[in-house]
Amino acid sequence: MSLNFPPQVAEVLATSEMRWLSFRLAYFYGKDAATNKKWAKAESHLQEALQYFPRHPQASLALAEALWNQGKKEAARQQIHSLEESEPGLSPVSYLLGLFSKEEGNLEQARTYLEEAVLRDSKNIEAWYELGKIYIGLSETEKALQALEQVTRVDPFITRSRFLELKEKVKVSGRMQP
Repeated sequence: MSLNFPPQVAEVLATSEMRWLSFRLAYFYGKDAATNKKWAKAESHLQEALQYFPRHPQASLALAEALWNQGKKEAARQQIHSLEESEPGLSPVSYLLGLFSKEEGNLEQARTYLEEAVLRDSKNIEAWYELGKIYIGLSETEKALQALEQVTRVDPFITRSRFLELKEKVKVSGRMQP
């Protein structure tokens, strides 16, 4: 059975499909460039993708990461805050802001963002892991162990070597660089 749409409807559907395909192509090229740490190329493709769907969360987050890694920190933060305004409550937004703050050496602010990330999504193992490292850097050993234990509770099949190494360092020294 084939559907026979009126010409106007068929044209809108074809245009929408082309828009979606163009977005996906630009988005995946951008993600591929980011994976290969070709940040300028990633930025270019992701900006193109966002022309088709300006509020796409994953493309916005990937663009923020590409901007950050090129040293365009203010532009990256603006991208993230713009996404937060249009899509409030996304755990990855808080997570990425936590990573940015950590990289800048602001562990207190990083803690705030990462705690927010795990409150928004208790299954975000990356946020739990980074939060554990932040707690270690802040000499909050018990909280660090709890956060790192949460990583394996959320995903018991996660590679445990990194987790166990961190846990041992917490027990031995009580403090390490995040």
